[in-house]
This record gives sequence, C-alpha cells and structure tokens, in this order.
Amino acid sequence: MTYRLAMILHFFSMALLTAGGFGGALLFGRLAAAVRGGTPQLPGLVTATRYLSDMARIGLVLMLVTGAWLLYAMHWVEYGMPWMTFKLTLYGVMWALSLGLATPAGLRLAPALARRAKGEDVAAELDASLARLGWAHVGMIACFVAIVAIVVLETR
Repeated sequence: MTYRLAMILHFFSMALLTAGGFGGALLFGRLAAAVRGGTPQLPGLVTATRYLSDMARIGLVLMLVTGAWLLYAMHWVEYGMPWMTFKLTLYGVMWALSLGLATPAGLRLAPALARRAKGEDVAAELDASLARLGWAHVGMIACFVAIVAIVVLETR
C-alpha cells in the first residue's frame, strides 16, 4: 500500500512538473515577443509564467520527497544503479538550471520592465534575461524528457 501511494504521488509530482515546465516553455515565446514589443498582454503573461514556474518548482520538490519514499518502499534496491544515478544527476541539473538560470532571470525581468516603463533603456538587460530563461527552458525540458525515457526503458 505504501508503494502504491508513493507511486501515485510521484506521478502527481511529475504531472505538476510537466504542466509547469512545458506550460512555461510554451508561454515563453509569447512572453519574449511581448517583452520586445511591449504589448498590453505583458502583465498577464508575466503573472502566468510566474505561476507556472512555481508549479514546476513544487513538482520538483514533491519529486524529491516521493522519489525518496519510493526508494524506501522498495528497500533502496534501485539506489546506486547506474540508470538511477544518471536520473538523479539529471534531476540535480534541473535544480541547477532552475536556481542558477531561471530564477535570477525571472527576478530581474519584472524590475527591468518597470524601469523600461519609466523610460530607461534596459534592452540589454531584458535580452539577457530572456536568453537565460530560454536556455533554462531548453535544458529543463531536455532533462525531463531524458528522465522519462530512462524510467520507461528501465522499468518495462
């Protein structure tokens, strides 16, 4: 019973991560166009991407907790296997991308937009933030797809 509950919650955390990550990646193109063009949709897009980012981060945290719970329920049998080590490494890369690229870029975006509204020239800062967000989305989606592929290939 513990294993089943842990697996259900692990799938739920993956669903949160998928919704937040892929949703943010899908909105990123519109956000970048809105930032460069200054469209009236910009405040809503910034808010939506912030919510999707939070959803992905909650999914990442839950994946850690439920993943440890799954390993415990299986008596740590899979811990230390090469595929599990690679999967955990990719998970760590996702955290590094989130905390190292996406979060700082997202935190710089709103103040830069506010300064642009006051007439300051912040084009370089906005371009740098958008580039960091773009690379973070590409890297995180690649890691997530690789993690799912590892799970599918190793647990069939």
